Amino acid sequence: MAYDALVESVRLIEHGLPDAPGRLSRRRRFAPVAVDVDGDIAVTMFVRRGVNGELWRDNHALCRRRGGWHVLGGGSGNAAAGLLRDRPVGHRGLWVSTGGGGTNRDAGRVLPFPAPRFIRYVTLQVVDVVDVVDVVDVVDVVGSRQIVVPWHGTVCVVWQTRRPPTLSLLDIEGSELERLDVSTVVGPRSPVIAFRTPWRRRRRHPAQGERRRASPG
Repeated sequence: MAYDALVESVRLIEHGLPDAPGRLSRRRRFAPVAVDVDGDIAVTMFVRRGVNGELWRDNHALCRRRGGWHVLGGGSGNAAAGLLRDRPVGHRGLWVSTGGGGTNRDAGRVLPFPAPRFIRYVTLQVVDVVDVVDVVDVVDVVGSRQIVVPWHGTVCVVWQTRRPPTLSLLDIEGSELERLDVSTVVGPRSPVIAFRTPWRRRRRHPAQGERRRASPG
């Protein structure tokens, strides 16, 4: 990879997005695109230039524990050519879903209980009239945090509750343009939704064990 995922993700978490990076080249092979932090979890997004000049998009899910950030997982895929260009002008819609995923926060744990926790994220590209994405917590009635939309319009949202948050798209004056349920944004086949049901150890009915022991005789 053209960069250290942990080092650059921590830099992005602590200092935020830089100014427009311009075009990628053989010397400048990657650029940060988006970041979202919710307490002790975070998701970062980068675009990098491949060996043949193609663009790739990387997402990294992180968790803070024992005083430092750790990369737990993520995903990569081909990036759209317009990812580092000015965001589109709104005509028919305000947003488009560009991906999503999740990772097990408790991977490597020996005991199967309590149920493992999952970090989930979704990425969107919004049009020019959307200035802020307000992440509305499933418990609170007000936005738990606000994400200022960068110049290219791509944002990512992270959460660890079983129920996804609601996103409120706001204009520059703070007026709500549209409200989105994340579960409908990513669709039923998305890995974000697939992680909603925690893993449970399968319990065998006592009668099954009795029949299995009695079968040899």
